[in-house]
Amino acid sequence: MDQPKNKRNIHPAAFWGKGKDGNLPTDFDEVYHLVEDLALAAIDWYLKRKAAKSWISTSLRLGAILFTALGGLFPILAGIEQLPQGLQWLGKDSSQYGYIALALAATCLGLDHFFGFSTAWMRFMTTQFALQKALAEFQIDWIMLLKEWEKHPDPSQEKKMLERLKAFRLQVLSEIEKETLTWVEEFKSNLKQLEERAEAQMKSKDQSQASRSG
Repeated sequence: MDQPKNKRNIHPAAFWGKGKDGNLPTDFDEVYHLVEDLALAAIDWYLKRKAAKSWISTSLRLGAILFTALGGLFPILAGIEQLPQGLQWLGKDSSQYGYIALALAATCLGLDHFFGFSTAWMRFMTTQFALQKALAEFQIDWIMLLKEWEKHPDPSQEKKMLERLKAFRLQVLSEIEKETLTWVEEFKSNLKQLEERAEAQMKSKDQSQASRSG
């Protein structure tokens, strides 16, 4: 019996034990469905996770736009002599709220950048589309290979079918590997930027303290 797996990850699958007799599947139809199911599982994984990334990315980008707009609006309100009823609580010091709004806008963009919500959504969209395209091509090619049969495939036809199954399975893994390597490079770049920013802030703080003490 298969053990339940963590759906947060794309798991490998063994062919051995998946056949009708509990051994290695030898029927082409069995192997086809095993390879196809693995591809469908990968596509489903990306489709489900891109929805969450898209929602978070959209929320952060919308927040950045709104806070930026507010950051420009508060100084304008501070310059108005007679504010409309309901806005008089702002007073002449309302321009300070503009700095807070701009800081919040920068925070939204920073979170999106360093956690990679927008870029992850784009990666997932690209990868799931590439997998769907590869699956469609594989399904049509498989029908064309079946059409070459008379009653049963000869050795050369069997080899062609096995090679097509292998090529498609490796193509699926290649697309997943490509997306993963892109994520790794992006993560390393963001981490490096974060470290450089932290070092710059510490250096600026040390210089400020040194100037005060001098």
